[in-house]
Amino acid sequence: MYSIIKLIIAVILTASCAYAGWTEDFLLNDNHFEINPQVVARNDTIHVVWDRLTHDSISYIRSTNGGMNWNNDIAISEEDHQTFSPDISIGQNGMLVSWLDVNLITGFKRIAIRTSADGNAWDDPIYRITDYPRHFTLPATTVMGDSIFIVYRSLRPDSTGEDPFRFMYSSDYGITWSDEISIGYPPSNVQDLLIQYCNGVLMAVWAGFVDTLHVGYHVVGYRSTDAGQTWSDMIWISPEHIQNSAQDACIACNEETGQLAVGYMDYRYQIYPFHGDIFVAISDDGGLTWPLEVMATENHAAWDPDIDFAGDTLVVVWSDRQNYDEGQHEIYFNRSDNLGMTWEGEYRLTYAMGQSYAPWISMDNGKIHVVWNDDDRAPDLYSEIFYKRFDPDPTGVIDSANLRPTDFSIAAYPNPFNAHLNITVNSTAPGSIVIYDILGRIIREFSYSNGQSSFIWNADDLHNNPVSSGIYFISMKGGSRENSIRVLYLK
Repeated sequence: MYSIIKLIIAVILTASCAYAGWTEDFLLNDNHFEINPQVVARNDTIHVVWDRLTHDSISYIRSTNGGMNWNNDIAISEEDHQTFSPDISIGQNGMLVSWLDVNLITGFKRIAIRTSADGNAWDDPIYRITDYPRHFTLPATTVMGDSIFIVYRSLRPDSTGEDPFRFMYSSDYGITWSDEISIGYPPSNVQDLLIQYCNGVLMAVWAGFVDTLHVGYHVVGYRSTDAGQTWSDMIWISPEHIQNSAQDACIACNEETGQLAVGYMDYRYQIYPFHGDIFVAISDDGGLTWPLEVMATENHAAWDPDIDFAGDTLVVVWSDRQNYDEGQHEIYFNRSDNLGMTWEGEYRLTYAMGQSYAPWISMDNGKIHVVWNDDDRAPDLYSEIFYKRFDPDPTGVIDSANLRPTDFSIAAYPNPFNAHLNITVNSTAPGSIVIYDILGRIIREFSYSNGQSSFIWNADDLHNNPVSSGIYFISMKGGSRENSIRVLYLK
């Protein structure tokens, strides 16, 4: 059964695109001990932040011409403060960077925020003291207009006796703040707490143990449709029935469509818990349900992903162990122009002497911008921040669609579907269509002759019984050729 699933996935993840549009790696700074980079891009202005450990500061750098040239990096945190894990958001009023801040003189722990309209000039730092000073984990932020939303995990129990996730907001860009409220009560071993504003919805997402009934880590979340006044019960994002370890969560909002996507690593096809494959769950209803899960990798060696998407284009970047025999992790990339139905294929972005990890990705005006950490790129460097850009220049990129023969194709619509699926194939030789479920079981089979053929699948199996809602794979075989697509059936 597992070999069938691998075969289906291998067909879908066809590595037929030569990513010739990528630039050379560019070193963003000449300091040491730089970690945790993040990047956002808007209108060809690129903003990058990271931790600078040697000076306990948050560093910032920008490019105003799409990554062609860069200003000098600056420290946006104050001296005599210890800083941890910057989080960057961008909205209508500009950009916001938050981090965990500790005053080295007083030892006081708080949430720090710095805002800027364009990265050229910065407002004074804002410090927000939580209800339980010193007893909380790394905060996450997102913005919408003049509103700033913050979520963190408290390490002190509230009136329920449990350690909660806490939420606060400011509707005047940090001048005044709401009271804090508890929005959920996770078990221990929480990782990757995130928050995202998208099309009127706030989505707080985390990975970790959910309860004693479910084995391993899972990715779940809480949802608010009234700017954080009230929150839903826990919502499953990674499949509840998959008893493996979904972790390393990331989140993105499709500003064109209003869809939400959450990426994560899951080792369901791997025996080792520290790496696996990258999956992306997509919600069409503002995070209320997550019926669609797509798989972006095939070598079971990935971890630490980041995602972004616009329109139907979904891009994924991650750190990968498949070159571990060379002594390092490398950064890999994949892209789909139909929201994960088919993929261009895994592409290696880095060839470093040491370890490449902690990638972050942002799309803007057709360009793709990636930053990451490199350890020991050269003998005199240690843990530096690098940048790479993809330009959609038609002279520099070979489009995978142009590489596929036009006389051998398969299409299905509507997708998702809830009653009947129309399937059309083009082939110069006769062949067959086989429909599989997510477990690799054969659901239906059709035969076709040469030329164009059309079929209607009524969401039934070989015995004319109705099938369950979920993802199905349609494999087309004709002569020596094979092609596959993925469809989603919703009752």
